Amino acid sequence: MNAKRKKAEELVYKFFDALDPSKANTNFYKELFAGMSDEQFLKFVKGKLPFRHQIAPFKDKGEPRCEDITNSYKALGIPLFEEIFEPYRYEDKDGKAIGTKQCIIAYINLVSMKQMVSKKNSYGSEATQRETKTGRLTGHDKAGLTSDREAEALIMFNMNDTIDYLFHEMADDMEAKQQMLTQINTTGMYSQKDVSRESANQISKNTVSAYLIGSCLYTNMINKEYMTPYTVAEKQKKTERE
Repeated sequence: MNAKRKKAEELVYKFFDALDPSKANTNFYKELFAGMSDEQFLKFVKGKLPFRHQIAPFKDKGEPRCEDITNSYKALGIPLFEEIFEPYRYEDKDGKAIGTKQCIIAYINLVSMKQMVSKKNSYGSEATQRETKTGRLTGHDKAGLTSDREAEALIMFNMNDTIDYLFHEMADDMEAKQQMLTQINTTGMYSQKDVSRESANQISKNTVSAYLIGSCLYTNMINKEYMTPYTVAEKQKKTERE
């Protein structure tokens, strides 16, 4: 056993002695390392998450206590508390960030969402290629959707104008989209108040409504008085002629 391996093993034992006062984990790794050569030990420590706290069901005390976790931090020389600076929230008269009280810190194993990973982000430059049943962009210009959780967040914050914009002009309401583009082309400006939004103009709602009618189910998603938007429009034309 070389000096570097001996030092590494001592650190492992010191850590698990602090995290698990019963020394069950320490004894486990001592037995494991005893049968390893230096090459095998080096390969083991280079693996993904090689050291794990293990418990025997119904025998051990279970999860580590807060004081055990604190002691394990001290054994590794890792600070459990740090002073946090938030310059975007607090600055002194000289423009320097003011430190907060010490806050607990820890490593959290969280996987970044796709939206947060720059290399996986994409955007569309054209809105001409669309899927006929849903109105979604297809091909090279296919982009992300507004998820149900994002919609729930917008509703919770009463962001009704944003909801109208995302689910009409920027979605499958071709009439509202055309009104928006017309405003921009003629005036160079766009106002949501000057756009009319009708559920009957949304491609996806028409598709779902057609499926439901085919299943002998009536809804008021786009239908009015047990009539489809087409029937209502035709009836209105007939009334005007009369």
